[in-house]
Amino acid sequence: MSQQIINCPQCGGVVNVNEVLSRQVEDRLAKEFEGRIAQREKELESAIRVRIDKDNEVALAAMKVELEEKTRQVRDLNTIKAEVERLRREREGLREEISLEKEIAFSETLKAEKARIRTGVEEEFTFKLRELEKQLEDQKEPR
Repeated sequence: MSQQIINCPQCGGVVNVNEVLSRQVEDRLAKEFEGRIAQREKELESAIRVRIDKDNEVALAAMKVELEEKTRQVRDLNTIKAEVERLRREREGLREEISLEKEIAFSETLKAEKARIRTGVEEEFTFKLRELEKQLEDQKEPR
């Protein structure tokens, strides 16, 4: 390709028209290329952001499900703990009630046994007293 050269009318310097046109085309292409690269970067960044947001949503949803499950498990555990505590108190109450019933039964048995012994002793005493009285009467009677 032949070079076209012109002289600058103001300074008289030599200007290579092909170089000037080449530089202008290169600058325009470079700007266009940089614009395309910037646009592509924005598109990729947007796509990555969308993908990250989607991944985060999926992860967040999974975490929410896990949290709900853990919350349910904690609630169930607390319910079971409360039930165990209620049963323990109930058992203690029954234990005290049984202990009181045993004490009452023992007291009644003891009272009944004392009464039986007292009755036995009184009957024996009465029997011996009657024997003694009979002996006295027998001794008083003339023979």
